[in-house]
Amino acid sequence: MCQIGKHCPMEIWHLWIIAALLLFAAEIFTTGFALFCLAVGAAAAGVAACYTEDLTIQILVFAVVSICALVVVRPLLLRYFFRRNRGAATNAGAMIGRTATVVETIDAARESGRVRLDGVEWTAVTADGSVIETGARVVIEKMDSIVLTVRKV
Repeated sequence: MCQIGKHCPMEIWHLWIIAALLLFAAEIFTTGFALFCLAVGAAAAGVAACYTEDLTIQILVFAVVSICALVVVRPLLLRYFFRRNRGAATNAGAMIGRTATVVETIDAARESGRVRLDGVEWTAVTADGSVIETGARVVIEKMDSIVLTVRKV
């Protein structure tokens, strides 16, 4: 087998595997899976080094497997780990269209008005400036910071 030095018992395939492990470890700190693909290529080159001492073949295996992983595996990993759930509204977007109860009369002239939604009170205004009395049901149309724009049901 191909040894690195006279007094070093490490073989070339060890270096490929160490490179693969370092690349896998470095991938933890990135989000693009590029280092992962290179690590797969280095691991494949390590396997190839067990069968041949020709460094050209090992580098060729590294290059081909890395490119294949970048072209085939990386898009799959990105799609799997970074998929978006577009169907479920969250945070402020989840409030739009919901029904709330007026707990303090909404009156633009007095600059007052509060509604309760899920046990939490919010400052509320109406888009048209109309007055909505306490106890009325309203639909949330918009949210601007902590102020809800509502309309009477």
